Amino acid sequence: MNQVLERPGEGAAASAAASAAAISPSELTISPLTGNLEPEFQTPEILRALQDLQQLVTAQDARLLAGGRNRNVLVTLDAGGEPLDVVVKSFGRQPAWKDAVDHIRGSKARRSYLAAKQLADNGVGTPEPIGYVELWQGRRLVESHFLTRYAGDTLSLTEVLVEKFRSDPDCGKFIGLLDKVAELCRGMHDAGFMHRDLGNQNILTHQDDADEVDHVMVIDLNRGLRRPRPLSIRERAQDLSRLELPSAFLEIFLTMYWEGQRPAGFNRWYQLYRSLFQLRARSRWLRHPIRETRKARAERENPPADALPGAKDLWVWDARTAQAFSPLTRKERLASYPSGRYLRMLADVIRQALPVWREYRRVRPEAFRRHVDLRQRFGLAIEPTPEKWQQKRTLLGAMKALPVLLRFYHHDSPSHHDFLVSVVKDLAEDGHPVKVALVQDRNAVTRPDAWREFVARTVDAIGPHVQTIEVGHAVNRVKWGIWDFSELRQLYEPVIELARRWPAIEFVGPATIDFEYPFTLSALREWPEVLQGTALSHHLYVDRRGAPENPQSSFNSIEKFALARAISTASPKCNGQVYVSEVNWPIDGTGSFSPIASPDGNNGGPVGVDETTYAAYMLRYLLLGLGSGYVDRIYWWRLNAHGYGLIDDLDPSRWRKRPAWDVFLNCYTLLGESTFIGGVLPEQEGDRHGMYEMFFVRPDGEHVAVIWSHGKALPVPANIRCARMEDMQGKSMDDASLVDGSPVYLRGVDLITGDSRQHVIDATAFNLKA
Repeated sequence: MNQVLERPGEGAAASAAASAAAISPSELTISPLTGNLEPEFQTPEILRALQDLQQLVTAQDARLLAGGRNRNVLVTLDAGGEPLDVVVKSFGRQPAWKDAVDHIRGSKARRSYLAAKQLADNGVGTPEPIGYVELWQGRRLVESHFLTRYAGDTLSLTEVLVEKFRSDPDCGKFIGLLDKVAELCRGMHDAGFMHRDLGNQNILTHQDDADEVDHVMVIDLNRGLRRPRPLSIRERAQDLSRLELPSAFLEIFLTMYWEGQRPAGFNRWYQLYRSLFQLRARSRWLRHPIRETRKARAERENPPADALPGAKDLWVWDARTAQAFSPLTRKERLASYPSGRYLRMLADVIRQALPVWREYRRVRPEAFRRHVDLRQRFGLAIEPTPEKWQQKRTLLGAMKALPVLLRFYHHDSPSHHDFLVSVVKDLAEDGHPVKVALVQDRNAVTRPDAWREFVARTVDAIGPHVQTIEVGHAVNRVKWGIWDFSELRQLYEPVIELARRWPAIEFVGPATIDFEYPFTLSALREWPEVLQGTALSHHLYVDRRGAPENPQSSFNSIEKFALARAISTASPKCNGQVYVSEVNWPIDGTGSFSPIASPDGNNGGPVGVDETTYAAYMLRYLLLGLGSGYVDRIYWWRLNAHGYGLIDDLDPSRWRKRPAWDVFLNCYTLLGESTFIGGVLPEQEGDRHGMYEMFFVRPDGEHVAVIWSHGKALPVPANIRCARMEDMQGKSMDDASLVDGSPVYLRGVDLITGDSRQHVIDATAFNLKA
């Protein structure tokens, strides 16, 4: 067969040229085929090879990439002495009426080529178009092939999501992937192309040598529409409605697509087209009952390897905030909760409400009226890494005998666990009381043997060096992997034998988070009997955008502390003590590093407090919690973190100490071995505004008061006389007359007069002049 290169003339080629819309001037004939090739590929060798294209794609050495009615085959062509890897998409035969339509509008191969050209010319990711060739016999399309340069081994969007969920569930990598896909889709729509079949299968990802997604591409363009303008909001909504992502990731993706702010009307159109697509997907078995029945049976017998995990098994780790991130929206999480979850909590509240409330009424008047020895009550959490451990160890050395908490995460590697064991030994050697938290992921539930082995290996390795072990983490938050109380019981079960093996270790829990005490009551029912008589360990935030004195459903921090104490006292599983093992305030302006921000950084406004306010709230929380007498130890979370730490570690080569570091260090140095004597608080009603006064005696006999005003600034109380005043960082203050939300130290207090709003300080016990 001789190769002929010419403009379309007589016969089938002429018929195709005459009837196809907008034929490119460079269209050529490769007898008996017609089509078009990019100029750089119009070489004699490639033209000759295309004459035998049908034989090439069916040859033994051709690599089938995708089968079915439309086949993708990888072949190697000679490009002037250099091998050229080409993907040939061969479209299958179709009914005569479709051929008649395509004879007018252009074949699938031709449409794919023109669309790919449009995208490539606008810098939108798609496999590089080489050209297309086809064979018409009258108005019947016999052959149709679209050629692109091979882009290397790729995974579909669904395949790469599955791979990451199973082996590398890192939130930052998911966000990076979604950002690339959003940029691809936005660029495609801005270029005037509407895909009309934009499912996950038609977005390909290419990974670099480190298995990181370096670029994404859109394929299967033949159904698309080419516009001379960017797409409308409605067209964009329709085109995006077929993408399948876990619901929270989908929300992030749409925000990324619009670069932060979705235009008016988009959500309405998107929800409409999304509902229509889902309705069509759900009704597929009605339209194709036999095919769908066979497919369902095959999937039951051999579950597809490329299927996303079920909603409850989706688990993602966000290293920037050191917490799990839920890939599901709140609405979808609520829909996935076990039906008996709330009934169980209601039953436990009814069963335990009376004894807890009776205990709360008893302890509530005791706030700030008892002497509290503050030794080993201030604690600090750390997350060490091999590169920075010695630096952190030096910082901790400034606070002798400071209790330290560190976490062993189940999802971390065994080598990192071994490193943490060495850190525990270093801390114990340095004289720090050590508390360890054993933190679960979803695999702790789905792979119970792995969790059991992790717990046993860890506890046996650190047993001689720790005082306390907290089992589980934020177990009332399903993003941490626990969905029902049977799973919680399974989480605690491996500790039973270890508690007998290590009787000197205090195992504490149930490690719930926030002011959700009904769940705490239910969780305590699952706490093993062998562990009863230990402290209630809880993660207690108050108002992460406001002051610790702010009420929440009439409960501010003091009432929350009191209720936790009442639960610990009333429960037969606890000993009346309360440990707060996680608390902080998020710092505004830290973007995706903030623990209450969206991981894509699009947060829509302030999401925390400034660094000075953070320091003030921290000190106020510590003094209220410990001074109240309700909390026995508070671990601040944590030493270093860009979004919430005492030290800003955004630049790993140059850590920056925030004001909170100096405030914590000063508080621990000044009051860490003191005795709290009593406090004066404003009326604990309404907004709780007013002057707060806390009084301490140091081991050297010095009397210290700490005061601050919640609300408007107030004058320094005239009934307290002191030698000097210092700010919360320990710096001397001259002639301070007003006090605001930043606590002030009154050093060398030697006189308290007046009732000071029904003063609770016993001046005789305080050994002062009254």
